[in-house]
Amino acid sequence: MIFLGDFLQKDYILPHSDLQKKDNILEKIAELAKNSPVLKNIKQSEIYQALKKREETGSTAFSHDIAIPHCTLENIDKIVMGVITIPAGVEFDSLDGEKTRLIVFMISPASQRNTHIRLLSETSRLLRLPNFINQVVEMEKPETIYQFFMDKTRYDKSEEIEEEEEKFIFHVIVQDEDKFEELLEIFTSVQDCYISVMEVEEASYYMRKMPLFASFWTSDGKGFSKLIMAIVEKKWTNDTIRKLNLLIEDAGKNPGIMLMVQKLFYFSGSLNI
Repeated sequence: MIFLGDFLQKDYILPHSDLQKKDNILEKIAELAKNSPVLKNIKQSEIYQALKKREETGSTAFSHDIAIPHCTLENIDKIVMGVITIPAGVEFDSLDGEKTRLIVFMISPASQRNTHIRLLSETSRLLRLPNFINQVVEMEKPETIYQFFMDKTRYDKSEEIEEEEEKFIFHVIVQDEDKFEELLEIFTSVQDCYISVMEVEEASYYMRKMPLFASFWTSDGKGFSKLIMAIVEKKWTNDTIRKLNLLIEDAGKNPGIMLMVQKLFYFSGSLNI
């Protein structure tokens, strides 16, 4: 898995900011990030311009009070990650039109695209935890915020099995469009996970074309239906199943998600996300 503790630092956390303009926040992010030794050869203005350019392609503010401003730079070798909280909220062009209160930023090497995507996914998943944002924005010390993030992503590396090379293949059939992005985020946050998404059809799509069953359907419309296939290392399998089952259980008795996991007999090659 991707673990925020490998990237987030206390020195890049600013609690209870009163900044009220998006551009000022991007400047503050560049200022905080510049404190990192990783960015010692990068000008603060270059960090700011990269963040601004990313925002021009589409706002990184989502729903539910969160934003994840990010960019990639050449000539750096590690991701720099930090947090800014703004309890009063700030206009950040969010998807739901509401003010943003919690900002998690990351500056990544252009050469580590897959790691960057996985960290974005894991961060997004974390910020969606119930009451997570309300708790963070009330905290007044960087150390407290840092520890809170760590507690939510706690992981004992001593449990890794270095010699274990077994992999499992996950098949998730998704008919619930509202859950699709969250399911995909879970897989993209898994370390060394290879993922494909395929368009599939419900059986009814074909059955309605058969004379025997045609009278049961009055529409030829296609419903939402996708198949996520993912290769996951054995050491991440149980944790991934647990996260997926939380979403499946959240869907209640409504059909729309099916999970199947099999041990992989043979594996070769690799894929980009």
